[in-house]
Amino acid sequence: MNYCRANNTTLVIHLKDVVGRRDTLIMLSSINSSAERVKCLKLGANDYMIKPFNPEELSIRIEGMLART
Repeated sequence: MNYCRANNTTLVIHLKDVVGRRDTLIMLSSINSSAERVKCLKLGANDYMIKPFNPEELSIRIEGMLART
């Protein structure tokens, strides 16, 4: 699959099928749309961050998710 040409919802569906429903998925996207975020979260993304993002914030979110697993 060419991830660069995939839309976010297709990407979430594909990655959840490949890596499994229980694995954590954080979407990093330049699409700043509330509807897009909601759609991805409903499809199984665990978090959604809009680029550009603060690397420290991403690190904290990852640490939080790892602590919950």
